[in-house]
Amino acid sequence: MFTEKLIWIGIGLDEAASGKPWKPRSNSLSGFMANFHGVEPIFKGVIRGPQETNQPYPQTHFLPIKLNLDHPLIENAHLPETIYLCTIGSGSLIPNNDQKMEVIGWFPNGTASMGIVKYGEGHLYLISPHPAMTMENAGDLMKYHVMGTHAKRWGWDERRIKMAQEAFDREGDPDGPDSDYILMKAILQDASERSISSSK
Repeated sequence: MFTEKLIWIGIGLDEAASGKPWKPRSNSLSGFMANFHGVEPIFKGVIRGPQETNQPYPQTHFLPIKLNLDHPLIENAHLPETIYLCTIGSGSLIPNNDQKMEVIGWFPNGTASMGIVKYGEGHLYLISPHPAMTMENAGDLMKYHVMGTHAKRWGWDERRIKMAQEAFDREGDPDGPDSDYILMKAILQDASERSISSSK
């Protein structure tokens, strides 16, 4: 939505529906704000995904996200160095050289998974994984809809779906939902404090 450029790894929905097999090829698109509304994008960079450790879309895992313990948002929340977050097609955040981004987390391959950029007097929080989706509140949605009904639209056969669902059950969420909720609360708290500070 907010990026200048999106690089999608894989095939499109139309290609999947026509029976074309998945390939790890790059498709470059303009960000949706620029493409559909002619609005200047807020994030001057590229979002590239699905992230390499989570291909092909819509494969779903709870990936280990390394947190930036030096960032006040993470430090104040007393979170551990690594937490596991739901990842569905999430892309790596790659800012342009002329835009500063505060990185608050990284994917297993070392690319940024969560960051904050300035926008006017405020900020945009870019959270690529899904901390709001836990096994407790969305496990069935992820397993049976995302990697079931939705996966069929993307050309997955029953064998591929079964393998992905079994892996999802086997891996689960190693650290449970608590760290996810703490992170969400910390992000909202940080946004609230910055909003109050910028309005003074």
